[in-house]
Parts: sequence; C-alpha cells; structure tokens
Amino acid sequence: MFKKILLGVSTLFISLIFSACHSGSTSEKTSDFDATSKDTLSYDFVSIDTTDAACLSKFNNCPNAKMSYPVFNTPDTALNDFLNAEVMKSVLFDTDTSAYASVSEIIKTYFNENASLRKPGDADDESEAWHIETAVSVYNKTGKYISLEIYREIYEGGAHPNSSVEYQIYDLLAKKQLNAAELLNLKDTALLKIGEKYFRINNSIADTTSLADAGYFIFGDGDDFEDGPDYGKFHFNTNFALSEDGVEFQYNSYEIGPYAVGAPSITIPYDVIQPFLKLKIR
Repeated sequence: MFKKILLGVSTLFISLIFSACHSGSTSEKTSDFDATSKDTLSYDFVSIDTTDAACLSKFNNCPNAKMSYPVFNTPDTALNDFLNAEVMKSVLFDTDTSAYASVSEIIKTYFNENASLRKPGDADDESEAWHIETAVSVYNKTGKYISLEIYREIYEGGAHPNSSVEYQIYDLLAKKQLNAAELLNLKDTALLKIGEKYFRINNSIADTTSLADAGYFIFGDGDDFEDGPDYGKFHFNTNFALSEDGVEFQYNSYEIGPYAVGAPSITIPYDVIQPFLKLKIR
C-alpha cells in the first residue's frame, strides 16, 4: 500500500487527550463487563505532532510527523491487552516482516533520513518539508465487532502526498481479526452485481457509462492487464469496515484507477447484503 515508511524524532510533543468515548465506569468488575452490549469502548487517545527541531535551526521547511492512536482501558484487561497490541502493530508497522520498536524510533529515523539528504546551503523549498502521519481511530462498533481505521499519509517531495485508509475488524469475544473471506464470498456473481450497482450510485456513474471509461478498475498486474478478462470489471477488495449503515469497502488511490479518480468507496446496506453474510453482524 505504501512504500516502506521511514520515520523518526527530535523533541517530541506528546498530548494525551482523554476520549469522550467512555461507555462504562472503569471500576466495573471484569466479570460483569459485556463488551458486546456497549455502544462503544472506553479508551484514552494519544496524539503526537512534532517537527524536527534540529532542522528548524537551519531551515524553514522541515519534516513533520504525526501519530495518533487509542489506548483501550475497559474493565476487561485481557481485551485491552489484545486491542492495544493490535493498535500498536499498525502504529509501528515498517514492512510486512518488520516493525519499529517505538514511536520515537519511527520519528527519529524519518527525521534522520531527511537530514542526510540536505546540507546547509541547500535549496530550502516546500518540497523539503516532508510529512508523515499515522492515525488509528475507532471507526465503528457493531455488537461484538469493532472496526478500526488506519489512515496513513506520506510526502517526500513531488506534486502531492500519498495517502491510504485501511480498515481492520475485530471480534471482541474471540479476540481475533475478522477477514473478508469469513464474512462474504466476494466472487459471488449476484453479490458482484449488487456491488457494482452501489459503486455506481456512490460514485455517480451512469449505467450507460462503462467503468473503464469512467476511469475505474483499469489497473492490475502485468503489462498486458488491459487485455485481460478483469479490465474495467467491478470487483471487491478486502479492505472493508462494518459501518453504521452497512458493509463499507474502501479503494485507495492508484488501486483501481489513476490518482485523478481519487479513493472511491462503496457501502452496501445491511438489509441488502444480509443474505450474503456468513456471520450474524447485528
């Protein structure tokens, strides 16, 4: 989704914002706590926003890093440990096989990389003001399922920053992440027709306009993708959330089309998608 994100710090400004999402007293006994009956879960929110102080002593345009994420503090300590560990996996992500040891290491590494590429006397323009952001937030809670949103943004010069949104859904009782295959058969022909219908509605595409002509579903693997059977054909990805209104699928920039078409999404209402669900959601 992103190229390897290099980050890092010099003078961290850390603010702890105590969330308004408190669903029960922290004095409630763990044995009495029922996560599924709550509208939300109790957590504190950590927010970090810092710019490289060493760079600012020499330049006007310097790298900035933002990190924000919830720290769950429900009466169920085992649930807290599970969710907080999952949150930190997203915050500290480096590659599919490696992770940073801490947020400080992320920011320090990022600032050091910027510093290694510029010296006193270099041009001091806006393209030198690198920026990274990782923001984990609670997107929605439905019964025993909680959907987390992971927003990432990076800018290291060029015409625009690159960003993405990733959703992760967790079963609070089983303490496990829910994957798309456990919820739906994403290649079901009838479901694909419904998906395309709502994709067109959500993105204002007329029935008389092909998805390819609208700029969608024209990216894929291999040099000859345009000659393949999937060119211009609607398909689901596995980046989904359980929202208030239905099952929401998010496509990120460059995933199914050029940057100009943006990052389209699709939400299929629960009453429409219910016959296709393998699990009871609500």
